[in-house]
Amino acid sequence: MQSAEDKEDFENFLSKVSSIDEIVKGLSSDDTNKQKQALNKADIELEKLNKNKTFDKTFINKEAYSNENLANFSTQHTSQEDFLGALEADSRRRTAARKERHEKANLLKYQGNQEYKKNKFSEAIQLYTEGTKIAKDLTPLYTNRAACYLKLGQCEEAISDCDFSLKIDEKWSKAFVFKGRAYQKMHKFDEAIAQFKELLNIDDKNSKLVQKYIKEVEEDRRIYNLEVEAEKHKDEAKQDPVNIEQVIQTLRDRIDAEKKVGSDVSGSLMYYAGGL
Repeated sequence: MQSAEDKEDFENFLSKVSSIDEIVKGLSSDDTNKQKQALNKADIELEKLNKNKTFDKTFINKEAYSNENLANFSTQHTSQEDFLGALEADSRRRTAARKERHEKANLLKYQGNQEYKKNKFSEAIQLYTEGTKIAKDLTPLYTNRAACYLKLGQCEEAISDCDFSLKIDEKWSKAFVFKGRAYQKMHKFDEAIAQFKELLNIDDKNSKLVQKYIKEVEEDRRIYNLEVEAEKHKDEAKQDPVNIEQVIQTLRDRIDAEKKVGSDVSGSLMYYAGGL
């Protein structure tokens, strides 16, 4: 029959097995957040293991050295230590492999950055993409590639990369900036402003920067609306030449009205004539 102490040891072991099972599942998950959580748990377990390796040499439990207890203790604790030792070795192997992957991916990122500086955006995209194949959890690769897509006018691709980088790090500020710029280029001004405001949730010190971005969006919105209106009048004039005469007559009527109230109309006729 198991003693209370043996039972407690066994229950502790089962608890460790359950924890290890969660770690292994997390490490094998495609979800980068779960992978990071699993790595953190593995580090905690290793730290516990290292602490438990130290013991008080001044205390000796003589009963533990009876033949039956010694046999049970030896079998049970050897299997536990072998198991935890294997976990430690596997964790170290994974950490070393991850470090090596990141080193290779960072080299590709550096090479991509050099191409970006030369305005060779397609070449930079290829290098960043190679980097993501090696280290899927290296966040800057995605936002750097998004910056290239923006330069090439591929806004949807830029947004997709920003979304993926935020799955890795939900507070990755560059993702919100580039995502906002993408929406701005697509003339989705409200969506752009919403992305820039997300920066305030990361750090309220970003308020001045956010105000600057929003001001730029509003200016783009104003210009865009003017262009749309001008294009509309242009199309109407093309469809019906009589509209040109109507516009001129409307302008003359407006100038006459402004003269009556003493308004300064200098340049008005030239302005509107230049737009026809």
